[in-house]
Amino acid sequence: MSFQTVDLLHEDLHALDVLSYVLTQGPASRLVRRIEREQQLVTSIGSSSWTPEWGRGMFSIDFRTAPDKADAAEAAILAELKAVAEGGVQDDELDRAKRQKVA
Repeated sequence: MSFQTVDLLHEDLHALDVLSYVLTQGPASRLVRRIEREQQLVTSIGSSSWTPEWGRGMFSIDFRTAPDKADAAEAAILAELKAVAEGGVQDDELDRAKRQKVA
């Protein structure tokens, strides 16, 4: 699933990069922990924020799942994204993502 985002000079560009780390980088990341490990709706999950020089960017989430779990996985991912949009991320998630991004 993909979402159109901002252009290369937008002030939110780096926040999208950090969000990708919060969501899917490492076993403690939000979507890996909740969607893959706890709910076992996917066998793998990843995300990325890509922004070309010539236009708006794209935030993508990719996952692998059994066909019979695809709708539930998509709904669970969208629910987690809604929770982030409404409530932000936890301080420990943000700190971990910043450390990973710097490394």
